[in-house]
Amino acid sequence: MITNHPVILIHLGAGRYSKNSESEYQDLCKDVCDYGTKLMKNKIQAANAASYCTSLLEDSILTNAGYGSNITTNGKVQCDAASMDLKTNTFGAIGSIENVANPILLAESLRNYQQNKQLMYRFRPMVLVGNGALLWAKEHRIPTVENDDLKSVKSMKRFKKRNDTIGVICHDSFGNVSVCASSGGIPFKRSGRLGQVTHYGSGIWIASNESNIVASATTGCGEQLISTFLAKSMAEGICNDPAVSAKSFFDEFFINAKILQHEDCKVGGYIGLTKIMDDFFVSYSHTTQNMIVAHKFSQMETNVIFSTSLSNHGREQHGTNLVCISD
Repeated sequence: MITNHPVILIHLGAGRYSKNSESEYQDLCKDVCDYGTKLMKNKIQAANAASYCTSLLEDSILTNAGYGSNITTNGKVQCDAASMDLKTNTFGAIGSIENVANPILLAESLRNYQQNKQLMYRFRPMVLVGNGALLWAKEHRIPTVENDDLKSVKSMKRFKKRNDTIGVICHDSFGNVSVCASSGGIPFKRSGRLGQVTHYGSGIWIASNESNIVASATTGCGEQLISTFLAKSMAEGICNDPAVSAKSFFDEFFINAKILQHEDCKVGGYIGLTKIMDDFFVSYSHTTQNMIVAHKFSQMETNVIFSTSLSNHGREQHGTNLVCISD
């Protein structure tokens, strides 16, 4: 029975973006959010909607995911992606994959595989990397490409202006929530390096209790996000006590995290979709100069936010606490 509203929340990464491309970012966000809500209005479930929308972002030259991703020190494109679903309580991720244009489809395939009850006496992998991930893609007929086909002139020329990980959170008409993330990693990263996306609790998370659901996705310096389990920390903090400022949680779990006390510059951001009873709230924070966030609730227009902090030096945050989008 359909009793819920479709909602989508996305981010295009924390970092810097070209002001000259602002209208292109606006159009991309609107297209993805419109597509996602249209899918869910037509009874497509959150997990599929989130992965489809993420694949659209991967196909865009504007994002650092899939096609046009950042280049490693040895001149290769290596991507990470992950998918998590509340209803099935499943997670799947792939890392350092070189020959797949849409890494999220591979992560989603891995997540779906965990629901195969016929494999009850075998361990089902949650994360595959490198050649193992590529072999999985071929076995499950996920299209592969030459690595050079994933490179673009713009990505190699404009890497300093590129944002980081992309994230998509979907709440469908049946009340389920799913979250996906995909990333090409930091510019000139070492080959084989894994970012936060592939780490359980660091890149994406969904927390729930009797009255609340919170889904989160992070972006920024993978090593710092892994150290703080930021996605899980933010989602569970807000879920357990939504009355506390979301910005306070970001300060506690990231900026003032003890494990990062010797880091002069903290590079991170997150988005969160919170459902409390029948109301939906959006929150986000970032320590970077820019972060692009967009959301759409049911029939409402897509709201695109170009969040900018002119004074950020990785020591303070810019963002918002829980803002209701369902009024």
